[in-house]
Amino acid sequence: MAENIRNIATRAALDAAFDVLCSKLARIADIDSDYCIFQGFNDSIPPEDLDDARLGYDYVCYFNQTSGKFWAKDLNSSYGNTLWLDAEKFGVPTSAGVVPYGGRLFYCLSDGKWYVSEYTKSALKPIDLTTIGWPNGVAPLDSERKVPMANLPARVYVSGFDGVTDNVGNLQQQSVSVAEKIHFYTKRNTFVAFADGKYYNNWAGSAEYGTQTQYGIAPEQSKLYLNRSTNNEQRWTGEALITVDAFLDDYVASLGIKRDQNTGLYSLNGLTDITYSQMVKIVSAGRMFRGTVGMRYYRSDIRTHLPASLGSSIINCEGTFMNSSVEVVSDILIVPLTNCFNRCSKLRSATIWSPNGIGNRAVDKTIWAGCSALEEIKLNVNYETGVWLADSPKLSLLTFKNQLIPRHTGSVAHIITVHPDVYAKMTDESNAEWHALLSAAEAKNISFATI
Repeated sequence: MAENIRNIATRAALDAAFDVLCSKLARIADIDSDYCIFQGFNDSIPPEDLDDARLGYDYVCYFNQTSGKFWAKDLNSSYGNTLWLDAEKFGVPTSAGVVPYGGRLFYCLSDGKWYVSEYTKSALKPIDLTTIGWPNGVAPLDSERKVPMANLPARVYVSGFDGVTDNVGNLQQQSVSVAEKIHFYTKRNTFVAFADGKYYNNWAGSAEYGTQTQYGIAPEQSKLYLNRSTNNEQRWTGEALITVDAFLDDYVASLGIKRDQNTGLYSLNGLTDITYSQMVKIVSAGRMFRGTVGMRYYRSDIRTHLPASLGSSIINCEGTFMNSSVEVVSDILIVPLTNCFNRCSKLRSATIWSPNGIGNRAVDKTIWAGCSALEEIKLNVNYETGVWLADSPKLSLLTFKNQLIPRHTGSVAHIITVHPDVYAKMTDESNAEWHALLSAAEAKNISFATI
């Protein structure tokens, strides 16, 4: 966070103002549960002159109205940067700055105003509460905290189109009553209808797509279009039809994260069904950097996390994922310490350095407390401590057989405390595979206990 907004009283006042604002405005809960603070508007440093190093402290954030992107300035130099500590909270990082997420709220320190980022273009729109319900104003909420039908824009979606074409043959200069398919004609940047083996420049219902021309229907910047062939939302920039989430896809692709073009779903850390809105939350939560992992994802609504940027050093994590919705954690450099996964009730899988810190240390009961859905733990190194797993009834046989037992080292005996359901399987002589864990553990100076 910028140096000049670290004052707790100032932040508390803004938090209160944010709550009031949210009670009056329509919010996009899929993306937004917080707000960002920036210093002001500043176009003094061209995007091409920005440095791509990430600033850690003593910086302020500006919004470049020309490029439509946020950037940060080091308070101790005259340089500008495209990245800073919590840049991903503002939007999607690019080489020219950070593109704001649509529907996010921002507070400007220099003018004391709230702004909302627009969906159809990279811009910030000032919020004036006196314009609630008025044209070009903001939408109100009804008694159920929903946007009244009268305030919903009719143009958020059109009927969609069925892909692109660069060849329409002899384009018919007439309207067809029933269009078999709607295509985007790339040579003229228009929508055209296909029926009976021919292309037409007009069709019944074409007005919702844009403006009539002799080459078809010209798209409008105020509309969102659904490309049914790729299941992507797209918008017209004035020069090209682009995927609304293209910036996000480019950014996550740079981290090795791919999106299935057929389903529109992302794959990360073993999860293959991450939706666009879920990926926005994951990106918004940011990456783990050395020195930023403590409480990094505390209470975050994320299914998993972005690849960390920790170099080659292991990193101690206290409270890092505490109270979050994380399902899968995967980074072999993570050393969990106090409260690291405390109350992560959806956590199913954790691939980490060790289960209980480093060295022969005391058992920390808070690390895995409340991890009721935990099924597997994978370790990167041998360890020499006891482990408290009493809240995890779903732990798999292989977690003990291939990880916790063979990875234990040293001559000091340790206790692994497990959930009563797990202990019952281990002590059941008729359950051969689970019961065999007891003798295997004894050979590695491990004994099991329960609560």
